[in-house]
Amino acid sequence: IDTVLLLPDGQYNLSVAVSNSTGTTQVVNDSITNITVDNSAPEVVLYKPAEGENFSSGIENFDVTVNDVTTDVDSVLFNITNGTADTVFIANNLAGSDDWYFTIDIGSYNEGVQTWTVLANDSLLNQNDTESITFTIDRTAPIVNLENANKTTFTSSTPTLGFNFSDALFSVANCSILFDADILWTNDSTVNDTSTNFTLNPLID
Repeated sequence: IDTVLLLPDGQYNLSVAVSNSTGTTQVVNDSITNITVDNSAPEVVLYKPAEGENFSSGIENFDVTVNDVTTDVDSVLFNITNGTADTVFIANNLAGSDDWYFTIDIGSYNEGVQTWTVLANDSLLNQNDTESITFTIDRTAPIVNLENANKTTFTSSTPTLGFNFSDALFSVANCSILFDADILWTNDSTVNDTSTNFTLNPLID
């Protein structure tokens, strides 16, 4: 029986009926019960971390919920890769729930963008491997270059300051200009490796 085409997922009872040439029908066997049809992989929801998070060190919990409405969830694997090296962990199930987790030491990974993929299998080996997110491990601060403010004497009370920053992993950064510890300007989408100018409000000598 092609269950993919004929039967939706669920529990079924099977009986066999046979008709002879005279039209007499006899139920041959009606004792086959609780047949499970399951052509669907478990549903996976990634909970933590979120897409695009940034880590430098420490211990992080990776959490998902996995649910299969027809059969039991058999196993959940976490795959973390930077494109060249893969690490696979067997996730732990929080007893009596749909929650699966694993604790990962961020310090054991190199800097760069990592992809976390969940591989969830039910008891009939239907697998869902479509859910993933990327996160970044970054331990190196950006390099900042003051283009015209380092030991510069300004004759204007509204000087224009120029700077740029470079970072190996991020295309934008949150940058601020401080004057005697007071924040005069900030921009959370300053572009990497690009000159940025800002004209200060009138300053007192």
